[in-house]
Amino acid sequence: MSDPFEQFGDDLPKRRVRRRYVVSSEKEAPMVKRGAERAMEEDAQQLARYRRFWKQEMKALMEGANGPRLQDLMRVLKTLDMMSAEKLFLALESIDWLQGPHIDDKTRFLVLGMIDETIIRMRIRAGLAPIEDSLPGIDGPTVFEICREKLKPLER
Repeated sequence: MSDPFEQFGDDLPKRRVRRRYVVSSEKEAPMVKRGAERAMEEDAQQLARYRRFWKQEMKALMEGANGPRLQDLMRVLKTLDMMSAEKLFLALESIDWLQGPHIDDKTRFLVLGMIDETIIRMRIRAGLAPIEDSLPGIDGPTVFEICREKLKPLER
C-alpha cells in the first residue's frame, strides 16, 4: 500500500523547477543599492511619479472649459523674462475668470503651479537660487507671493 501523501504528490501537475544562480565570486554578484544610491533612486522615482501626475492634471485642465483661456496664460508665461513681473501682474488682473466663485481650488492651484514653474525656470537661467522667500516684515513680497495673493479666491 502506498503512502497517501506520496500519491497526492504524484497526482499534482509537475512544475518547472527554477534553478538558482549560484554566485561564485563577488564580481558576479548583482548590484544592490544601499544608502545614498538607494535614496537617490527613490527620489528619482517619486519625481517621475509627480511629473506624470502633473502632466495628467494639466492635460485634463487644458481639455476642460477653461482650456483656451489657459492657453492664453501659457503664452504670456512663455514670453516672460526676469524684468517682466509687471507684465505677469497685468495678465493675472485681466484673468477675471480665475477670481470668480465658479472656479475651483484645484484650478487655482494648478495655475499657481504653472506660474511657480515659470518663475523657478527664469531664476535658474539667470543663475539665481530657484526659490526666493521673503522675510515677513523685513522684505517686500516676492513676485510669486504677489501672484498667490492675486489668485486668492473671492469670499463665497
